[in-house]
Amino acid sequence: MRNSRNRKEEKRAKGIVSFKLKQIGVIRTPYIDNAPYQPIEEDEDDFRIVVEPQYT
Repeated sequence: MRNSRNRKEEKRAKGIVSFKLKQIGVIRTPYIDNAPYQPIEEDEDDFRIVVEPQYT
């Protein structure tokens, strides 16, 4: 346990930070592969952001 704590302290001293990401939802678009880099004016397709209920 002490060895593990020392390693964490060394990483912090070096500016190394670790964190985990967790998916909280999905973005739904009609694009499968080639989404445009810039928005298309007046594009009225089915675009949705679906967030898991516990995060709303």
